[in-house]
This record gives sequence, structure tokens and C-alpha cells, in this order.
Amino acid sequence: MGRRFKDWTARFDAALAAAAARPFAYGRHDCGLFACSMARAIAGVDPAAGLRGRYRSKRALAALLREHGGSLEALAEARFAAAGFPEVVVARAQRGDLLLGQFGGETCLGVVGLDGRTGYTAA
Repeated sequence: MGRRFKDWTARFDAALAAAAARPFAYGRHDCGLFACSMARAIAGVDPAAGLRGRYRSKRALAALLREHGGSLEALAEARFAAAGFPEVVVARAQRGDLLLGQFGGETCLGVVGLDGRTGYTAA
């Protein structure tokens, strides 16, 4: 991830704790919004700006994805790049970096934990 606040690890912990208390809900607390909220907590930039509140169901999310490249990966790459977060090769991902991977058979966005080995998502 690009620039971060000096106290980003404390912000990371607080944002992760807040997220853990929220149930999964499309358009409110899903994997994409979770990852973008973590980016906002760590660096003060929200890659989901302009997308929040535009969907409330899996079907509505699918329509939004079609508008923006057809997949979660395409949308994430475009939004994160536009927000100044460079793509990181998986082998070089570090704590606090955003990630895209498979979780329960679904493509999800998340964040690498402070231990550098654990990944978190809203699923």
C-alpha cells in the first residue's frame, strides 16, 4: 500500500476490531468495502469513494461490477490504482497491504494482518 499514517498500525488494529463486530452485509460491510475501509484507516484514502451506498444485494453488486470492468478484480485494480495504491506481487505482500484472493470459493478483497501472514476479509 502507498503512503500510510505514522500511527497506521494502531489505526489498523482499531479498524480491524470495529470491522470484527459488524455482520456481513452487501453494500454496508462486505469484502470490498472492508478492504477500502482498511485503506482509509491506514492511509486516509477511500478507494470506494463514490461507490458506497450504490448496492445492497449480491445482484446489485453484480450489476455494479458489470459497469466497472465485469469483475471484482477489475474494479479493485482500477480503484486502488486511482487512489494511489500500487499493485504488489503476492510474494512481496507485507502487513497492511490489500489483497485479492479466494475465500470459500468466492473472490474476495482483504488485508494482510500485522503478523504478515494472516489475511482478513469481511466474509
